[in-house]
Amino acid sequence: MSMDIILSTNTNNPRLELGGITRFRDGSGFESHLVVVSGGFSAEHPFYFEEPVLASFVKALESMDQSLKGEDKLKPLFEDDYIELVMSSGGHVIVRGEMFECAGESQHLEFSFVTDQTCLTPLIEDLKKCSQMATT
Repeated sequence: MSMDIILSTNTNNPRLELGGITRFRDGSGFESHLVVVSGGFSAEHPFYFEEPVLASFVKALESMDQSLKGEDKLKPLFEDDYIELVMSSGGHVIVRGEMFECAGESQHLEFSFVTDQTCLTPLIEDLKKCSQMATT
């Protein structure tokens, strides 16, 4: 079983998607395919995250959705890649992150774009569904 999570930005650019999310066989975390489109830049890259990291991220997003302040990262324990959401003034959500490729020649993409607070509730719901996925 796999699922896709697409951040609701109401446009095709910017876009952030975690596609083909599956749970590790041991149930400890997830693998996915991160797709980012931000301005004239885009990238696709494997993205991994552990169950406790996901649970903490969901709690932080719930708090952010209620208080309209805060920030948190979805970042694997043993990788440098991350996705961060930061609530700024006026209900704007800054989405930023970094992706690294170390095989062969090193590659690095740092991205940032702004969406609004309406993206949080559907994202939280999808992330909760993700945490309930069965192992592959």
